[in-house]
Amino acid sequence: NEKMMEDAISVQDLGFNWPDGSRALTSVSMGLPKGCRSVLVGANGAGKTCLLRCVGGMYKYSGECRVFGKETYVPTRLGTSGAFEIVAGTNCWRHGNCTIVGERWQPRGDSKVSTMLEFVDGWEPARRDILVERFGIDLDWQVNALSDGRKRRVQLLLAFVRPSEVLLLDEVTTDLDVLARETLLEWLREESETRGVTVLFSTHIFDGLEDWGTHVTYVQEGKISRCAALGEVPEIAALRTQGCLTPLYNYVETMVNHDADIARASGGKKKRLSEPVGLMATN
Repeated sequence: NEKMMEDAISVQDLGFNWPDGSRALTSVSMGLPKGCRSVLVGANGAGKTCLLRCVGGMYKYSGECRVFGKETYVPTRLGTSGAFEIVAGTNCWRHGNCTIVGERWQPRGDSKVSTMLEFVDGWEPARRDILVERFGIDLDWQVNALSDGRKRRVQLLLAFVRPSEVLLLDEVTTDLDVLARETLLEWLREESETRGVTVLFSTHIFDGLEDWGTHVTYVQEGKISRCAALGEVPEIAALRTQGCLTPLYNYVETMVNHDADIARASGGKKKRLSEPVGLMATN
């Protein structure tokens, strides 16, 4: 429909099963406009990573999942999407105009950062130089000797050096200190405001996010319970009216606790549930 064509990310009645037949996502429908920065939240095991990988074209799903009007999963003779590439072996994947940044990356070998950049094409030296300066990276670093925080910064350099139209970020603030998190959020804000990049940002760490996000996408037990502009979420508006300084954090905390109560009351399969990490969280 017309609304789906307007959205950067448009999902209609999407479903996904794991190989053992268990259901990960059920009847997911959502839309996010071009240039938005949506915070993707929910309990552990709710389906956030699975949703990101469906949107990024990595997982074969039922229903519709489109980025700028094009179905994200592309069937091939091998039965896989086929069109996504691994970015320099770093748990980053690129599919068309989407880039997914995933879990912590453990490098092999003693390559320098500059060598790893040679495995990524389509970037300009000026953009590399800006990222290197902003994230405090030395191109002569040997990646296998780096701390987890520096590895994460190098992973982000390799993911961002070639421009994308959609960024799907899965818990990428893990391992980053407060200053590096601020740098990341500032970079993503600039990308969305100057280049119209659409960001879907999964996290449990809410430090700096209150005034950063434009939308919130809440995944609950494999379904979308809320996908809306932050200003259109009544609970967040009410918290702001009450003078709450952290309305997004408080809203998510309440929702996650509610999910945990339902899970306990149902006596069903127990999931790992985690409260959002507090504003002074450090990693």
